[in-house]
Amino acid sequence: MDGGLVCQYLLNDFGPHRIIVYNPISKMYRKLPYTSKWLTELILVVDNISQSFKIFLFNIPENYSRILNVTPLKLVYDSVTNEWKTSTSPVCISSGSKLMGSRVIFQGYLYIYLFSFREEYPLRRYNFVKDAWENLDVLITDEFSRAGLVVSANRLFLVAWSKGHGLGFDDGGPSWSFQLSELKIPDMTREVLFEMSKADVVEGFEKGIENGTTSLPGISAFSFSNSILFMSKSTGISAAFDVVTRSWDHNFPPNPLEYLPDEQCSWVGEQMNLLLPCTLW
Repeated sequence: MDGGLVCQYLLNDFGPHRIIVYNPISKMYRKLPYTSKWLTELILVVDNISQSFKIFLFNIPENYSRILNVTPLKLVYDSVTNEWKTSTSPVCISSGSKLMGSRVIFQGYLYIYLFSFREEYPLRRYNFVKDAWENLDVLITDEFSRAGLVVSANRLFLVAWSKGHGLGFDDGGPSWSFQLSELKIPDMTREVLFEMSKADVVEGFEKGIENGTTSLPGISAFSFSNSILFMSKSTGISAAFDVVTRSWDHNFPPNPLEYLPDEQCSWVGEQMNLLLPCTLW
């Protein structure tokens, strides 16, 4: 969703893939020209000034880990020309790296966090005006798991389980901590706002699970207003962290589905943009 428009991406193993952009106010839609490329990452960007929109599709070949320099395919659709084109400045992924699917639009740029098995973890952004990728020198030396980018209060955050300088555990396991960091792009710095041990996360988000789990708890994160909402994928227990006051709010109703011991709940969300669609159709 963006600018009041909804984009639906339908992947079909037995037929053509379909991309449809829908205007819920006028109840009109546009079927985009057919593309046979299998691209897994989609971004919709609406330009309210030019009354147009663009769609960006990304993909990395399955054999990326066996190629020294893999260039993932990136196609760009422009509603003005009603055509697809290949980007003139595709991002180059080195061996041992992959796109996490963690991408956000922030202050006019597309930010993507890249996971790699090297000591440093690159943060890159796409400049829509220059049609070019930029490497950002935000020093990230921790080892992360389940990392994701979140925008709240016009600030950029990284949510992840960290094995860097986090808290230790009493069970003798690795020193993983659940962490929220702010990525300060102008200063190219990262500030940790909070970190919680695995025991504290289990106590706060996984109450009611009898046998518990030895793996890292799955926690979803998405923004609303000036807060970031954290929700357990196992129990649905939620808590919100206000990034301005740095205070917690645990006053959320319980998950009506309760805990399902044999299934993994999937919780996803995104702050809704209620602007009226700017396009004429």
